[in-house]
Amino acid sequence: MADNEKPLLKRYASRRLYNTETSDYVTLEDIAGFIREGREVQIVDLKSGDDLTRQYLLQIIAEHESRGENILPVNVLNDLVRSYMQPVAG
Repeated sequence: MADNEKPLLKRYASRRLYNTETSDYVTLEDIAGFIREGREVQIVDLKSGDDLTRQYLLQIIAEHESRGENILPVNVLNDLVRSYMQPVAG
């Protein structure tokens, strides 16, 4: 697989994540490793086809933060929360 291609990860009903390129199961740490290598991933629900990528990327950040790894400064986190609280202009 070329470095610029996104690995496609499928989430099964068991909530396990399956890498369709390497035919094996991956963990959140594996996904974080892909990101650290400069690659992007796409995570979809096998049954519904819903894109779950954002949800899993946020989960990775939350887990690192809960372990005391301060990835994002508090002001950035505040800005993110504010952006979700403001109505979207349409």
